[in-house]
Amino acid sequence: MNPKIHRVLHLTSWIVGAVLFLLLAGAAAWSHSERPVPRLLVHVFTPVGQPLLLSSDLSDILAEEGAPWTGKSGKEINISLLEERLNDHPLIDRAEVFSTWDGTIHIQAYQKTAKVRVIQGDKNFYLDQNGSEMPLSVHASASVPVLTGDLDSARMQQGFLLLTRASQHKAFPGGWSGLTVDYFGMFTAYPLLADHALLWGRPLKFDEKANKLSVFYSYMAQAGELDSLATVNVRYHGQVVYTAK
Repeated sequence: MNPKIHRVLHLTSWIVGAVLFLLLAGAAAWSHSERPVPRLLVHVFTPVGQPLLLSSDLSDILAEEGAPWTGKSGKEINISLLEERLNDHPLIDRAEVFSTWDGTIHIQAYQKTAKVRVIQGDKNFYLDQNGSEMPLSVHASASVPVLTGDLDSARMQQGFLLLTRASQHKAFPGGWSGLTVDYFGMFTAYPLLADHALLWGRPLKFDEKANKLSVFYSYMAQAGELDSLATVNVRYHGQVVYTAK
């Protein structure tokens, strides 16, 4: 066969195949969007020990968007808008909405993780994994450290960072159960390691203070005096000052 004719036939067959593929894909997409919705499945994923969000908490948003949509076609559902509204929920970190080949609408909502509980006058709320406010839940309480005292937005973030770093440092097994700040911006922590007040001072030089305390706590534990601590003060450079009960 003439090489030119062979190339033309090859190109023609490729074009025909591509067109058929696009037509079939378009027909499948059209069929999918026209298929009646048989059911709505809502899945809520919560952090371990923090069941703060239930699927029932999403009922109002879903109802306002026309749920459960049974019998309606997929094209009648504004999935993008629904996903946007769910992502605006104060307890949701991320929400995904999609439909499967049979027309089922799936909603997957991932709850934020509470890291700190803030008590500020008559206000009571959590800080999530990003240090942003999230409301309490009527279903459960998260077992997290409490931050309180003379708080403003800057001190709140300072306290959040201190509590986060304390939970990750070897000097404080289990982290701190709570943290307070006074009018002058001086912080006092309450380590789970032993029942005492840790006078931390300003939120500076974390590693220096924590490493110093690691040595101090080890010494006191070996001496059998760890539980006798009433206060430990690391506000002074190069010193650990303590009082006994």
